[in-house]
Parts: sequence; structure tokens; C-alpha cells
Amino acid sequence: MFPEDAGSPDSLSQLADGALYWAKRSGRNLARRYDPEHVLVVTSEQRAEFAQVLESPGAITPVFQPIVSLANGEIVAYKALARFEDARPAPPGRR
Repeated sequence: MFPEDAGSPDSLSQLADGALYWAKRSGRNLARRYDPEHVLVVTSEQRAEFAQVLESPGAITPVFQPIVSLANGEIVAYKALARFEDARPAPPGRR
């Protein structure tokens, strides 16, 4: 709602979009009003940062991890992963 939740048309549209996706995740025939506890909002600064990372040459490296059958040890598929050049190793259990 304007101006309680957002002070500009752009931010109001983003909040409404987030509420729509929250309603879709919640089930059929539902409507949701923006609630900061349930709706993730990405700021324009965060979008610019994401774009900068995605546009940097070599910033993201694809890695393919084999999925092996326990029955016979053969590779049955591959899982595609993305590695970021400046990523710090995650602690155990957080990957």
C-alpha cells in the first residue's frame, strides 16, 4: 500500500511482485499483502552488484560433478555447479 509500505511506484511494484510470488508459493486462490517477514526484496544496489558479478569475465566458472551409481560405480549423470572466483570456502555442512 502506498505510502505505508513504499514511497515510490518502483518500490511499490517490487513489493507487490514479491507478495504475488509469496501467494503463489502458499497455494491456490490466495492473495497476500506485502509483509517483510515473508517477502524478500532486492534493492537496486543489490541488482547492480549482481549484474557486475555476472558481467565480469571469468567471475563464474562452471563445474560438473559426477553422480555415481552405488550399485555398479558407473557415472549416471552430472550435476552442474557454479563457482565464483572470489568465493571463500564454506564451513562444513554449509554447502
